Amino acid sequence: MQSIDSRRFISSDFCLFIYYTYGTASIQMPFAFVTFTIHRFCSILYHNRPFFRTNKWVIICIAGQWIIQFIVSLPFIFRSGHPCLIPPWVLIYLCGWVVVIPSFVNIALNIRIFMYVRSSSRRVQPTHHITTITNLDTTER
Repeated sequence: MQSIDSRRFISSDFCLFIYYTYGTASIQMPFAFVTFTIHRFCSILYHNRPFFRTNKWVIICIAGQWIIQFIVSLPFIFRSGHPCLIPPWVLIYLCGWVVVIPSFVNIALNIRIFMYVRSSSRRVQPTHHITTITNLDTTER
């Protein structure tokens, strides 16, 4: 049976890989919600533009999410100090990108969607229901 060399797991390259993966995975879910909200926002507010109903728009949303996610995770690679220690500023940076920024973007876009839908529903008025009274007395004819 071969033993596991623990020094391999604490090498600088492995630590950078683990922390970059950690940052990318941490950002994945909040950015997915932001991507859904942006897609819904454009689909609702710009419903008369055919581009926002195409698969190309969906691919742009998903690709944009992944590209931004990988860019936001770059400070895990390009930082000074020991590669296996996370400095406090990186944790604050990650918290901002995982919690604060996606929350504000989602809230802002969902409020804008709500205001648009509410103003649209106020413009749509019910038709005046006109009831006609029919004369049941046919003897007068």
